[in-house]
Formats: sequence, C-alpha cells, structure tokens
Amino acid sequence: MALRAFIFCLGLSLAQAVPPQYSAANSAGLQGDTSVEQESGQHNDGRARRAYYCHLQNLPTSWAFDSSPPAVISGHEVYFVETGHASASFQFRNIASLRLEAVALIFEYLDDQGQTIEEIPVAGVSRMAAGRFRVPFPVEPTWVYLKGAQEGEHWGSALVPGASVSLAGSKDGTRTANCPVAAKVTFLRLQFTNGTARTYSSRDWHLGPAPRRVPEVPTKFRPPPVIRPYALLAEVKINASGDVVDLIPEDQDIAPDVLQWTRDLMKQEWKFHPALLLGKAVDSQLMVLFRFPVDATSPFPEVKPLPFPVTLIRIFRKRDLDPSNYTGNDLVVMYGQAEEGSVLE
Repeated sequence: MALRAFIFCLGLSLAQAVPPQYSAANSAGLQGDTSVEQESGQHNDGRARRAYYCHLQNLPTSWAFDSSPPAVISGHEVYFVETGHASASFQFRNIASLRLEAVALIFEYLDDQGQTIEEIPVAGVSRMAAGRFRVPFPVEPTWVYLKGAQEGEHWGSALVPGASVSLAGSKDGTRTANCPVAAKVTFLRLQFTNGTARTYSSRDWHLGPAPRRVPEVPTKFRPPPVIRPYALLAEVKINASGDVVDLIPEDQDIAPDVLQWTRDLMKQEWKFHPALLLGKAVDSQLMVLFRFPVDATSPFPEVKPLPFPVTLIRIFRKRDLDPSNYTGNDLVVMYGQAEEGSVLE
C-alpha cells in the first residue's frame, strides 16, 4: 500500500520524455469558442516546455452518424498529459421526450490532419439503472457532477426531458505530442426508464485494446540488463482473444536480451480487452514506448517529441520509487498512470 500511495502522489510529476534513439458530421451541441493550451518549444528563460501536454476547452464535437440523437453535448473539456493519461468532461443534456437513465458513448479525438489520436469511452448511469445497464465496452470509472458537486459514479434520478448531467471519464495509456482539434462521437447508447433503448453508431466505430489488469511483475523477471534510463519503441500485436502474440521493435539495433525480456513479460503476464470493430473483437496493434527510468523524477533523455501517439509503459525498480520501504531489485509497472493491480471492467 505504501508504494501505491507513493505512485499516486507522484501524479503528473512523473514527466518522462522520448528515448535517445528516436531523434464533419451533425453538431453535438457545442457551445462557446475552443480554448487550447499546449506546451512545446522553449520558455523565455530557456526552460524546456512540456511537449506532451494539452488542455482544451469547448472542443468542437460532432456526431459521426447520419441521424441526430435526442441529446446535446456541450462544454467538452479534455486533457492529455505526458504520463500517458487522458481525461474528458462534458455536459450531457437529454432532449428526448422520455426520462433518461443511462448513457454510453465513445469520443474519438482527431488531430489537424484528421488522424485519430485517442478514443475515450464514457458511461453514465443513474442509481436506479446501475444494476441493469450493460455498457457494451470496457470503460474506466466515470464521475458524475450535478450542480457543480461530485455525485460519485452514478447520478441520482433519471434525467427528465431538458435536464442535464455533467460527466467525466478517463483513459490510461496514450501519450501524444499533438493536441486534438476536434472530437466526434462514434457510438452512443441511450437507455430510458420505460425499458427502451436507442443506439447510434458510425459505419466503422471502433475502440482500441486496453489491459484487463495492469500486472504485478513476478520476481522471476529480474531487472533487464540495461543501463538506465533506457527506452524501447515496439509494436505489440494483440489477437482477438486479448493475448499478446508478438512484440516487434522499431529499432532493429535494440539489445536482443532486452527485447526478449520485454517480449516475455508482455506475452506471459499481460491480458487485454481486445480491440472492437463494430462491436466485434478483432486483432490489433499498439505502438508502445517501454521506458526504464532511473527513478520517478529524473528527466528522461530527449531529442525531440515523437510525432505520433504512443502507449506508454514504464518499468521502475521499487526501491527507486520508495527507497525507505523497498530494497532489492523488485520491479513495478505502470500503464500510463495506471499502477500495478489496476483493473479495467
């Protein structure tokens, strides 16, 4: 528990960088102008800005399907941070003639070239529907806010026509140097108190793979033979059952024993929720940046930001994170900001 508390307290201060070897659809009801905060380049005093951070308010958001659902999304705010964590918050208004008791949706975030940066699934459920609403994909916990106060993971009563609820969701893994310029909702399911449900989706809606659980590193996996800090960029192949079937490095000059250590760890210890295409499990790939830092706070050598999104997995020695409580060479892994033992339902 001490290590978990220590990791949690580190939060966004665990800023890491890149490895030394890698130099329109229907309106969803957006209100207001887009505000973007992105850090890159240099401050006036010469300090390096954070290359993997952006904060957007009132992000342009649209429906990615032909018919407009009876809902309005406004105040869409999103963060992407350098430790591989994204969070989104927004206001959802029911404009149907029925009382709404649950909603599930997928936001797809796009860069200025129209390329997908990340997908964040979010689900909001009233207390009365908590036991009977089936979310059709894995989702991290969603937080509900009513009248500015946090309610928890469920809102109280069903939303009457015209009523709104503020929802906040998150997803671990992806780190990006490019801020999104727009978002689209590719999947939406609404459930009403009269027992009916409506589903809207794009013709190719999809959701990437996500770990079922961030595993503890068994003691048989001794620290890899690397001089820290060290990084490995590789494509991780995941089949439709969620098993890791291979790991292919981008840099062919990577040390063979380090590559084998990482491949064994992923194939033996990791299990994923498979990627979904139109609701069906499919084979997929993740571009993963594995990093072996010296400790939790030391800067990671950087030449320039990677020009594409990556999934960030960091492997620490426990004694480097919390030397007062740990000795030896036991390891701990983090998937974005999700610590070992984290479970995704």
